[in-house]
Amino acid sequence: MSKRFIRRQIYIPVFAVALLCAAANASAQGSPSPSTFTSKTANSEVKVPDYDVVSVKESKSAEYTMLSTYMSDGFRATNISLEVLIAYAYGIRQDLISGAPGWMSSTRFDLEAKVAGADVDAFNKLSPEQRQAMLQSLLVDRFKLKTHLETKVLPIYELVKEKGRFKIKEAQPSSPNFRGLGPGMFKGGAVTLQDLADGLSSSMQRTVLDKTGIAGKYDIDLKWNPGEGEAADVSADAGPTLFTALQEQLGLKLQPTKGPVETLVIDAVEKPSKN
Repeated sequence: MSKRFIRRQIYIPVFAVALLCAAANASAQGSPSPSTFTSKTANSEVKVPDYDVVSVKESKSAEYTMLSTYMSDGFRATNISLEVLIAYAYGIRQDLISGAPGWMSSTRFDLEAKVAGADVDAFNKLSPEQRQAMLQSLLVDRFKLKTHLETKVLPIYELVKEKGRFKIKEAQPSSPNFRGLGPGMFKGGAVTLQDLADGLSSSMQRTVLDKTGIAGKYDIDLKWNPGEGEAADVSADAGPTLFTALQEQLGLKLQPTKGPVETLVIDAVEKPSKN
């Protein structure tokens, strides 16, 4: 039986909820069977249902924007590419996906998946990881998706403490937990430095590892001048680069190095059959 592929949290800004929560140390060939995936919630074991009704159609929209949202009874994505869906379902950055045919990024789809009425209560108790597993199974069923993991040695960054004063404000017990990532900004409440590293990984399209050795939760408001591809502003008052902002605003720095990075290889995929 293949293991399910669940990854560490990443950020995909095109989604309404940019943060994808996941765990490490899992791999997959294809997709998990959600019927075997359970989670402890409020002294009860929640069984992960299958999607009962699934509609997948090529999008006719001329818009660039991709949208997705979870509903009380399912998942909806509009004008979205399969590459982005796979990145979401498998918790991996798009630049770490290889072997994909060109249409996976160029063709857009409208997708709507709903659970049966009897499964709505259970669906609303699922963790983000369980919902990812459901989407993995949907992709295997409708797109005949087959994948495997491959570890490569790639350029990465290590997030370390700069010499001198650590400048991040420790979160109070009453601080709300939230994370937001956009061009030239990371803002989080009651977040760890690993959360910051994950956000920077998405922004830089390069894996960032937390090597600060600093535990705890913090309130972080980091702003920098977005680089090329992030609506760069080259004016004199555009603000610091990300590297400078980390040092000046947080007392942290990024050290370039190389390290093992897990990538997702597409072995087989097909355009979906008509509904």
